[in-house]
Amino acid sequence: MRPTFYARNLKVIGEHRIVGNNHLRFKVKGGNICFDAIAFKMGNRLLDISKPGKRLTLAFVIEENEWMGEKTIQLNVRGIE
Repeated sequence: MRPTFYARNLKVIGEHRIVGNNHLRFKVKGGNICFDAIAFKMGNRLLDISKPGKRLTLAFVIEENEWMGEKTIQLNVRGIE
């Protein structure tokens, strides 16, 4: 089992969109660190994170994502406030 973390006061940056089967993909910034995030089956939350200036609290697990041969760290979101 992977530990679940949470972070408060994260800012959504860049493009945010629905991908695949209703999955929400976005980037967050906390301080001067940015991470890619994926929220499976949470496409209905797109409008919640799209509000200008909106700050989020996320519950997530950290995972490695590989896409087209490139590996990155991403947050696998379990909850959004």
